[in-house]
Amino acid sequence: MAPKVELSVLHPQLAAPIAALLNDYRVWRSLSDIVPYPYTEKDAQDFIACVSREGSPLRNTFAVRADGQLAGLVGYQLGALNKSHIATVGYWYGQAFWGRGIATAALSLLLEKVETDPQVCRVEACVFAFNAASQRVLEKCGFVREAVLKEALSKEGKLYDEVVFRWVGTPR
Repeated sequence: MAPKVELSVLHPQLAAPIAALLNDYRVWRSLSDIVPYPYTEKDAQDFIACVSREGSPLRNTFAVRADGQLAGLVGYQLGALNKSHIATVGYWYGQAFWGRGIATAALSLLLEKVETDPQVCRVEACVFAFNAASQRVLEKCGFVREAVLKEALSKEGKLYDEVVFRWVGTPR
């Protein structure tokens, strides 16, 4: 049976569980270099404080719970300057939660929130080309591959291709 997936507001008590999940090289490997590794509880506290700050571009970041247990984070942020109508979604999950449909369920819940945001006219997601599982999650949620940007992402001193997806709506 598929786990019950819910989104909840981030709060300081989640710092330790977030750090525990994110301080896994296999999880961190598919994230932007802006995320430190090793990932500490202090890093998580700082992130939660940033999300909670009034006017933060990360204010639409949520904890993902699967059967009540923290599984990861999902969120969207609006672009800057003349692209303020573009929402970029992102997510990550602890390895123990991979392959169980949690990412697809959580992203679907997030997209319900995105649909009600009057500022959003376009939704996109960008992933490392080597992250086939994340690409499949996006496709299941109604995203289509729009472009492959050659050597656009850097990770551990190497360049990787980035795949850009655009949301065309929830599949019927």
